[in-house]
Amino acid sequence: MSKVIFPPLEEEDDSEEVVHFEAIVNGVTIHCSVSYGVLSEFFDADYCDPLFAFMTGRSKIEEAVCKKLKNMNIDSDNTILINRDDIQAINADIES
Repeated sequence: MSKVIFPPLEEEDDSEEVVHFEAIVNGVTIHCSVSYGVLSEFFDADYCDPLFAFMTGRSKIEEAVCKKLKNMNIDSDNTILINRDDIQAINADIES
């Protein structure tokens, strides 16, 4: 797979309770999101400040995006939502 670039453009979306960020692959922007729930469960996020938890867990979150890209789990509109199972899979890879 091509190199994936993650620009530092993360932002909170209180209405959807997610943090949005981007991945760029071969010049194509993939819109990524991770829910406050995932950030809370795995990275001790406070719903008042989810960006801190996002930054803390960014490497694992980006790894989960890369894994989804490799498995071609991208929606037709070039979006990826990182969910609980994605982070659990990364944690399992680290433990094995």
